Amino acid sequence: MKKFALICAVTAITLSLALIGCGGKSDEDGETVRDEIETPDAVPFPTEDATIAVAGIVKFEGDVPVRKQLVVSGSDAVCTAAHGANPILSEVYVVDDHGDHKTLTDVYVRVKGLEKTYKGFTTPSTAVVINQKGCQYKPHAAALMTGQELKVTSDDDTTHNVHYVGNNPEKNKTSKLGQVISWKFNKADVKGKLKCDVHSWMGAQLYIQSHPFHAVTGSEGTFSLGMLPPGTYTIEARHAKAGRQSQTITLEKGKPAPKIEFVFKKK
Repeated sequence: MKKFALICAVTAITLSLALIGCGGKSDEDGETVRDEIETPDAVPFPTEDATIAVAGIVKFEGDVPVRKQLVVSGSDAVCTAAHGANPILSEVYVVDDHGDHKTLTDVYVRVKGLEKTYKGFTTPSTAVVINQKGCQYKPHAAALMTGQELKVTSDDDTTHNVHYVGNNPEKNKTSKLGQVISWKFNKADVKGKLKCDVHSWMGAQLYIQSHPFHAVTGSEGTFSLGMLPPGTYTIEARHAKAGRQSQTITLEKGKPAPKIEFVFKKK
């Protein structure tokens, strides 16, 4: 019996170490998050064959959630004055009604697992910019590539601190009016967050991939993933609260991409 217990304990430890060694960890959804890196079998991305535009829309179904007023703790005069009579509203569900349909903002859409097939993607030379304005991060969600510069700026005449937590090493830096914080990340991350420990209601979602075929929806609910070569791909859409969905599409040479439409409901 003792020998059996010892074997079980060793097995459990071995499995735990294997998970850590592979860069895996379990998030609050129970999803296993792994560092997404190019595999040995990946081949150079065939830019000359990437002629098919992939795009779509994310819709919302059901009653539109009421955006709750956030409590501006600490009575920061700058934060209060920035909004006047208009309170700071929750950005958990930002839904736009277009009459015949509703769309959901801040949904992250990506071609999932592309780094396992292709490598050699060019990192954009332009930075992704998130601004602190009215004691909120604008935009609330952003997508960037590994190695691409993230600039966090501030239009607020008050002290913030930009605090990143996620799959990359934690970062935390004080931010003041006119200051620019410049960071780069080496690991993919679908659960990255920016916080402000001074103003607890401030937050932003940060999505990082080793390829450029990902995007975040705006008020129209649309997304464009760029040009891809013929093949079969998994398209994943995820929202911070509404969950995630995926579709498989097949792209054929000389034909337009199939229509991609995701529909989310409140959870």
